Amino acid sequence: MNMVKKIFGLVEDYLSLALRVVLTLAIAGILIYTLVSALSGYVMSNKEASLRSGASGAEYADVVDLVFEDQKRVMAESYEEEEEKEEEEIKKVYDPNIVAIGDSMRLHFNEKPATRGRFDDEMSDENLELMLMGIASGFYSLGDRSRDVYKASCDRGTSFPALTSFQPELTGEELQKELDRGTTKEQINEYNMLVREQEREYQRFLIQLRNFWADAEPPADEKSQFQAITSYGGRMAYLWATNDLFLCGWITSQQEIDQANARAEADAAETRAEGSAKLMAAGASLVAVFAFFATFALVLIAMVLGRIEKRLNK
Repeated sequence: MNMVKKIFGLVEDYLSLALRVVLTLAIAGILIYTLVSALSGYVMSNKEASLRSGASGAEYADVVDLVFEDQKRVMAESYEEEEEKEEEEIKKVYDPNIVAIGDSMRLHFNEKPATRGRFDDEMSDENLELMLMGIASGFYSLGDRSRDVYKASCDRGTSFPALTSFQPELTGEELQKELDRGTTKEQINEYNMLVREQEREYQRFLIQLRNFWADAEPPADEKSQFQAITSYGGRMAYLWATNDLFLCGWITSQQEIDQANARAEADAAETRAEGSAKLMAAGASLVAVFAFFATFALVLIAMVLGRIEKRLNK
């Protein structure tokens, strides 16, 4: 009988030791897994979409054949250069990009003084600035000025998206007036940041359009393809049809960016949902660990109390 009790005592000791080892290893493994899951879930639940920005217009080299594919070429008339009188009046200083765009366009209308003079009247820096501001403000639809020679792949009448509202930043007295009206500094800072971002986008638009028309300039020893169109009105229609190709390229580029950003947002939302699920799973694992630990502790306490009771009885 004593031998049996001794055997059971040894079994009980080894079982208690084995349970403690298993408990330690199990808790360590679960805690490590829970920690890794929690960190991974936290990172994933805070994932932000990697968004693209910066639409770009078409390149002139890619659209030049499309512009003149059905144009009938004619020989441009020769002419004699006239000396232009320099105006002594003080002129307004315009954006250098707008001036450069006008200069590039003018090269397609310089074969005769009359043609050049009409272009300078209609496409002065002031008028061109107003036209480009109208386009950048979202008040232009493709085909408005290109008449029946519209070439772009975008649907005729497609509105060009607004790039800027041309509103000034709030500074000085205007800033103080807004503060007096109850506008917070945070709101004013957000507004000014938006205005600066719009101005950067407008300048990026002008720079790309400037490069587009710079690429369209005829070589020094060649005549412009536009000059093969003898009608001034027809030539202007081709010029704006060419400009519409640039604008259509910008619209298409922006649509591609918007679609890519929408996919990125969807992927980020899916990743965040997966991260949240991992965090919940990690929390559930911790609950399970503590429940297991509590259960084991109760069993261990019961075994110890049983031993104590036996010894007391003896």
